[in-house]
Amino acid sequence: MREPTLSHRDAAELLDADIDGEATVAELWDPQAIGVAPAGAVAVASKLDAELWKRLIAAGVAAVVAKQEAFRLLPPRGANDPARWSVADPRLAFARLTRTFNRRPSLAGSGVSELAVVDASATLGAEVALAAGVVVGPRARLEAGVRVGAGSVIGADVVIGPDSELRERVVLADGVVVGARCFIQAGAVIGSEGFGYALSTRGAERIHHLGSVVIGDDVDIGANTTIDRGTLGSTRIGQRVKIDNLVLVAHNVDIGDDTVVAGLSGIAGS
Repeated sequence: MREPTLSHRDAAELLDADIDGEATVAELWDPQAIGVAPAGAVAVASKLDAELWKRLIAAGVAAVVAKQEAFRLLPPRGANDPARWSVADPRLAFARLTRTFNRRPSLAGSGVSELAVVDASATLGAEVALAAGVVVGPRARLEAGVRVGAGSVIGADVVIGPDSELRERVVLADGVVVGARCFIQAGAVIGSEGFGYALSTRGAERIHHLGSVVIGDDVDIGANTTIDRGTLGSTRIGQRVKIDNLVLVAHNVDIGDDTVVAGLSGIAGS
């Protein structure tokens, strides 16, 4: 596989950066690291000062990303200094660079494993990738570019939008709807029964949850997070929501667009 590289021209477009000095980079480097940086390294400095700039020069990084105001406080760039890529938001630039230089193994293009079990009534779009041990239930529909990790279970009548990725051991119970470009990390369980009981003389009798879970586009869901199905209607996760690891979203909860939920949070039902 060809290693990713980013030229200064590409960086200007990707990061919406003002460029001072030519450089082609191939790796992200921690600006707090000790020693010499690998060839073609770029460092993102959220707080750049003269001392850190000297260390980055000594380390031999090819380019530095920081706010323009920080670069203005430094001496003029020397001929052998790193290129200066000025951005409005270094953290946003960092996010985009991590995407560019992500070398983690991908499920994309791996096709359908012989060890996956797909019901005859299920529909798989173009370039769907299913790893070993995946089970796809009746009438499930996986749109183009969906990728599913080993041991995941896709229940009956589930719909997964295009280019969404499920990592290992994800469970989507029957009727769950997942939007486009979602990323669901290992061990997440979506569409499980909610926690609801009616008290009687024979003890607590379980309320069966007959609804579903509907997830919008561009949603990220962390490892071992659980989202319960609605009692009669649907538990809803809005567009672009980001949910951390080990979060409980109970039945009938409605999370609005662009919400970010931190790890170990629990949201009670209804």
